[in-house]
Amino acid sequence: MRQKIRAYIFTGAQSRVLIAVAICFCAGFLFSLVWAPEIMKTSKSAEKDAIEQLRQAQKDCAGEQERNKQILCYKKQLKTPLEHAGPAPYIRAVESLFGTHADEKNSVTMCHDLLHVVGGLAGASSGDFASVVSSCTEACTYGCYHGTIEGATSAGRTSDDLITACAGLARGASKSACFHGLGHGAASLTSFRLYDALAICDNVPQDWRADCGSGVMMEIYEPSTFVHERKEFPDDIPAFCATLRNPYSDTCYTTAGLHAYARSKGVSEAFATCRRVPQEFRNRCIFYIGHNAYFVFNGTVKEIELLCAAGRESASDESPLCLQGAITASVVADSSAVSGFGICASAEMENRQSCADFLVTRLDEHLGRDVRARLCEITVSPDWLKEICRMHP
Repeated sequence: MRQKIRAYIFTGAQSRVLIAVAICFCAGFLFSLVWAPEIMKTSKSAEKDAIEQLRQAQKDCAGEQERNKQILCYKKQLKTPLEHAGPAPYIRAVESLFGTHADEKNSVTMCHDLLHVVGGLAGASSGDFASVVSSCTEACTYGCYHGTIEGATSAGRTSDDLITACAGLARGASKSACFHGLGHGAASLTSFRLYDALAICDNVPQDWRADCGSGVMMEIYEPSTFVHERKEFPDDIPAFCATLRNPYSDTCYTTAGLHAYARSKGVSEAFATCRRVPQEFRNRCIFYIGHNAYFVFNGTVKEIELLCAAGRESASDESPLCLQGAITASVVADSSAVSGFGICASAEMENRQSCADFLVTRLDEHLGRDVRARLCEITVSPDWLKEICRMHP
């Protein structure tokens, strides 16, 4: 039996669609063969150039002792090439130089500052601010986000522009970093007047207002992003926090100890300040003393442990909370959590299990279980710590 062969007859419109599809397919095929490798090659070349320029900037600016002056030096060195190439190759270059997080062998501060400079130059020069924000990564404690907001503010962007760009980000941690940076910018936009800056934060989506408020207070009362005279926190920090409305009062109580330390470098004063905040904020306040210590001492375990040891002066030992803050900072800032493992490795016998459990939980939350499993194998730690790390559910 002869099989019937069915003929397909296409209309003119259908033919045009098929021709268009064929052209797109051929174009895509040619792109994958010819142009895509060239684009990748160009991207790699731009990143290589950026690495060389960053290294030269580090060398040329090494003589600057003050952090703000060193940042200004980096900006001067990188302004012209970055405005030509855009921020992307420089972000990749910094991550290549330091890893996606800075570790003990490299300066946490330098990595953050370089990304801050990259973001700042891009934020000031780009006409598409939202695109610059979306190109930032979470590397080195979100330096790119902080810098981008600074640059955009100095270029005349309004607070509404900044809020819209931050709100458009999808990732929670990135949004938090962006709105924290916005707080730094809000302080600058209002000539560093606290209550006026917090009024800008009131326009931020509710879930992110505390991040904005912490940026405002950090900019005004701590070593700053913008060039201005730093203000001193009032003598009675908990009483000052009580004058603020929520959520800014909560943020103030939580960071009261680190502000006390930043003001006087007095460790005992920092812990004493935390003991005077309302009970519900006390543990978080002590936690942030340790969190801040990680960055103050660039992850140096002995210095962190010495600072947190002051927590033993209280009736209830507060040093473990302080160390937990430092461990958390280590996980966020360093993809190998070198300091976190170091703190637990030197923990007293009765605190070993709880310290290791806390470290592993933070690793799982921030880096993922697969990364944690790899770190368990490569970390230079005692066998007991490696075993807990491997066996943790």
